[in-house]
Amino acid sequence: MWGKALADEIREVFGHYVTLGAFLEQLPYDDNRVTLSDTMKNELGRPAAKIEFNLMRDYETKGYLAMKREIERIMDALGATDVRVIMEPSIGGHYMGTHRMGHDPETSVTTDRLECHSVKNLFLASSGAFPTGGISNPTLTGVALTMRMADYILGRI
Repeated sequence: MWGKALADEIREVFGHYVTLGAFLEQLPYDDNRVTLSDTMKNELGRPAAKIEFNLMRDYETKGYLAMKREIERIMDALGATDVRVIMEPSIGGHYMGTHRMGHDPETSVTTDRLECHSVKNLFLASSGAFPTGGISNPTLTGVALTMRMADYILGRI
């Protein structure tokens, strides 16, 4: 909207409108992954990334429905009228989880200091090390992990 239409919309809803949102962590599933394609090639002629991702499973569906019921309960307690629950499950758009950190090289790619298990002195500073996506924006956690990684590297010099 722009101009008069925007001004009219603001007058109509200001003080009469509330938006509630909710976040749910998606569990890590072995079949949600990034691999190399057997058929597609990138611009260099190499195998392209193949993304396999299923957003809603039993846990996520139950969580979504519970969040929706809670939002309806809150709105009812507020005495809201003309309630429209239009929340649809979606992803947050933060890329993470493609090289899981952990202690076991069989189930993770990096250590908790973000050093690759299989290639010493190769560090991967990103939210790709997260074992799951969590419910919050990953920036501060990524920065904290990177600072810990840097302290570790500097302590070795």
